[in-house]
Amino acid sequence: MNVLMSIKLGICDKMLSYEKLYEFKKSIFKQDVEKIVIYSTYSVRLYDILK
Repeated sequence: MNVLMSIKLGICDKMLSYEKLYEFKKSIFKQDVEKIVIYSTYSVRLYDILK
């Protein structure tokens, strides 16, 4: 089973740089997960402009 997860941009950055290793969600998957695809919930371009 493949999973699509929305994660806030700051958390996403920390996960990709291995600062944050776990992200807990409310639901539990009933099948084995083979692949997780994550996407940030804010526009990356807008985030870079506001930095």
